[in-house]
Amino acid sequence: MLLHGLSAFWATGASINSTHTLALLAEIYIRHNRIDEGLGAIEDAQKFASTRGELFWQAELFRLKGELLLRQSDPAVQAAEESFCKALKIAQDQHATMLELRAATSLARLWKPLNKVDEAIRILNAVCVKFKEGVDNRELIEAKTVLQELRV
Repeated sequence: MLLHGLSAFWATGASINSTHTLALLAEIYIRHNRIDEGLGAIEDAQKFASTRGELFWQAELFRLKGELLLRQSDPAVQAAEESFCKALKIAQDQHATMLELRAATSLARLWKPLNKVDEAIRILNAVCVKFKEGVDNRELIEAKTVLQELRV
């Protein structure tokens, strides 16, 4: 249904916010373990980002790509790490703190079993402290939970 709606939307020649919409589609594919389709959605979104200049969601596209790469039957750990690092750098350059938090959380989760716990704590804590006391949303709560797990 969503794909049908997107196709109809694009058939009109419209494309605004397509990177965000395709990122949401990739998240749906992740939840349903449809990895190849998710990677395809990310590839399409990255094409929109580069050809249409929709760069505001670029960090999230790289983060989602990393998540998808880790969920392949043969996980591409190094490629996922590169995607997470790229997502983090882009988010920092854009001063997109929420996207930075998402990227840092994904990277920290990946680094724990790779024995990069100190780096994971440093990177994730550096983003968490940017949020004001009392501000708690799903992403921040998740990041703080990952921080606690890293410190154990």
